[in-house]
This record gives sequence, structure tokens and C-alpha cells, in this order.
Amino acid sequence: MSVLALFALMSDAVFGISASWIFSVGVWTVGLGVCAAVWFRYRSIIAVVLASLITAFVLLLHFMDLLPVKPYKRFFAGIQVGMTEQEVLGSLHREFPEGGRLSVPVRRDFATNEMTFILDPNESAWNAETISIQLSDGQVVSKRYSRD
Repeated sequence: MSVLALFALMSDAVFGISASWIFSVGVWTVGLGVCAAVWFRYRSIIAVVLASLITAFVLLLHFMDLLPVKPYKRFFAGIQVGMTEQEVLGSLHREFPEGGRLSVPVRRDFATNEMTFILDPNESAWNAETISIQLSDGQVVSKRYSRD
């Protein structure tokens, strides 16, 4: 079970994948499968306790943003062609509110018609995780996500 939990946490840290119900249900199914095998083989109450813990863990991982990758990917997904710069910044602040637990991605504009956001330039795990947004006449025309 600890290997499964570690796999889920690492996948969430790198890909922010726990936002997907398919991933969450997959982890939950594997965990419950192991618990069911232990229950049927040994009739151990520990299997029931572990099933409860894996259920709580999967729900917690799905609904909470433990690391900044998941809200960063939601921010990227929410950027639509035609949005204005202010709408993009509003979307950013919905995912990363000022004074929130997670630090707000840093904006660095390297060109006049481009907005670039770096997830966390001070953290080696995310210092190259960037979102680049191309603008034309103040509106989004394209976006690109670069993983660290």
C-alpha cells in the first residue's frame, strides 16, 4: 500500500494527475484489490482499515492541491483563445490566490506579445515548468506548456 501511495504522490507531484477521476479511481481500485485479497485470505480487520485509509487518501489527493502542479495545469487548461490579458491574470489568481498556501507563479515577459509564467523559479523541482501565451491585439492566440 505504501508503494501505491508513493506512486500516486509522485505522479501528482510531477504530472498533477490526481485531478483526473480516471487516475483516482485506478489508484483506489488497485488499493481496494489488495485489501480485498488480504481480507479473503486472512479475514484481517487490518484490510478494512487499509481500505478506509486508501479511500480517504485518494479523495484527499483528488480534491486538495498538495503541490502547485495541479492548479498550474488547471490554470493552463482554463486559458482560451480570445481571452484578454486581464482574463488570463484573473484565471491565474483564481487558482493561486494572493496569500494562499501555494506561491503564485512568477510572470516574466520575454517578448512584447508574450506572457510567460514560471511555476516556481526558486524551487528546482518546478523552476523550468512554464506556460507561454502568445498575444495579438491584447488577446490570446496560442498557448504552450513546457514541463520541467
